[in-house]
Amino acid sequence: MTIRDWVANQLRNDYTYAVSTIEGSDLGLRIERSGRPSGHIYCVDPNIGSDFDLPELLKAQQEVEDLDFVVLTKRRAKPDTYRRAEGVGFVIGSFGDLRRALESEGEIAAYRSPDHTYVRRRLILHSSIRRIERIGENAFTLFPTDEKSPLHIIITNQYELTADEVYTLVENYEDIEVDAVVSKNPYANAMSPQAIEAGRFLKIHIYTLNEFLENLSSLFRE
Repeated sequence: MTIRDWVANQLRNDYTYAVSTIEGSDLGLRIERSGRPSGHIYCVDPNIGSDFDLPELLKAQQEVEDLDFVVLTKRRAKPDTYRRAEGVGFVIGSFGDLRRALESEGEIAAYRSPDHTYVRRRLILHSSIRRIERIGENAFTLFPTDEKSPLHIIITNQYELTADEVYTLVENYEDIEVDAVVSKNPYANAMSPQAIEAGRFLKIHIYTLNEFLENLSSLFRE
């Protein structure tokens, strides 16, 4: 069974969507929703030992016209793939994200997770930020309103980070020059001394979301 077969079977079993394969694509599916926009998705092969990269994404776009959603299972994606998806206007996400996108009323390609919607809303209201670009599952580039260099941040929902968790988060985004790890958990009042010390060792900032917003203007570099 291919990943496309598995996704199709899950959707047919759990929902009342009309799911069909796309001619010319071994990994593409068309999903029709009653009374709502249909969607074209591409299911990334999970059995390849490397991260999903830009050449694979471009191949997916060639196979599936009007691509709305790329489903990732058991693989990570390179930052350029997220940049491409955001620039063109479709989503890279998990199967759980796909389910939530299908349950929404709008276009599947316009879906954003509640966590990402919340974080983006908080960030874009800051006077120092001009644009936000997703570059990882939970990683973003923040572009300032002036000519300073952008910031690359990782968002986590951890209430209190340990030093090991800081190291693991940064290792998981080895293709990104991380500037800060930011906890969006509303119950996180301050980061632990161990997490902050790990950040110092890695030369990155460790903040709650409120702390990050308070210090953001001073973090952008010339």
